[in-house]
Amino acid sequence: MAIQYLHNINLNDNELQNAKLHVTDSAPTASAGQIYFHSSSGTIRVHNGSGWSTLSTDQTDDFITYSTSVVSSSGIKLRLTGTPVSGSTTTDDVKFTGSQNITISRTDDSTINIQGFDGAYSSLSGTPSEFTPSSHNHNNIYYTETEIDGMVVKLTGNQSIAGNKTFSNNVTVSGNLTVTGTTTTNNVEVVSTSNGVVFEGSAADANEGTLLAGTLSADRTYTLPNKSGTVAMTSDIRDAFKAITITGNGSATSFNVDHNFALSDLIDVSIQVVDSLSSSNTYGQTVVVGVDRTTANRVVVSFGSAPANGQTYKVHCIQMGV
Repeated sequence: MAIQYLHNINLNDNELQNAKLHVTDSAPTASAGQIYFHSSSGTIRVHNGSGWSTLSTDQTDDFITYSTSVVSSSGIKLRLTGTPVSGSTTTDDVKFTGSQNITISRTDDSTINIQGFDGAYSSLSGTPSEFTPSSHNHNNIYYTETEIDGMVVKLTGNQSIAGNKTFSNNVTVSGNLTVTGTTTTNNVEVVSTSNGVVFEGSAADANEGTLLAGTLSADRTYTLPNKSGTVAMTSDIRDAFKAITITGNGSATSFNVDHNFALSDLIDVSIQVVDSLSSSNTYGQTVVVGVDRTTANRVVVSFGSAPANGQTYKVHCIQMGV
């Protein structure tokens, strides 16, 4: 039993493969655009909104083979009579007319040969192989190739174009584009062939910014990250890590550690204290101490008992969110 589809099916420009039309001898109840295969005649039929029309690549269906006869009323006519695969017998009259006299010999077997034309210029006989005049007085219909070359842009081949040209739509260059002068895009971005890339900036004035590579000893690649943001200068990059050494004196239990990060929030600094006395049994180990974040530039490290005289600890200060 056939599956019933009660809505349109959109294939989104994909192929319908190995499909088969509805095969029947009886035309189905139809609406415009419906199609089926008529099994008796071997033809494809489509409904045009008012009736069924036959579609076929069979020449006996697309083109009728006629028998001929001559009709002399209203001028000389050749009557063609034939019957297509589907449909009734039809007659078509071909009338011969002309503006000049036709002269033939006085016999009854004169032949006028009518041949088909495939649309190719090379199939015509008696045509010139080339047009040779180098100059002429044209009438806006006939131009030489040299004249055309100066009036239009050719699709193929080399051509020199003089004067200013304005293109109102997209231009695609499939090969290399060589510019001997300065190229300006939208009157904002200027590309210099020898002095780097010059940016006009947001205002058209006497101040520009230049992006320039130094002297290179090999090919170099500079990759911008896949993200939006502002490119920072080296002077804008702050030191986000500092290691500060504190030394015990046998009496002090707290030490001021100035990292000078100028924090916008006091808590945006991570502190780790490591035993840095190489002769200590705990050298290189992290120790647990009290940390008080007192200002935007300072933390206070405190011990439960005073570190021995000469005992050193390294305080690692890491600014968060940089």
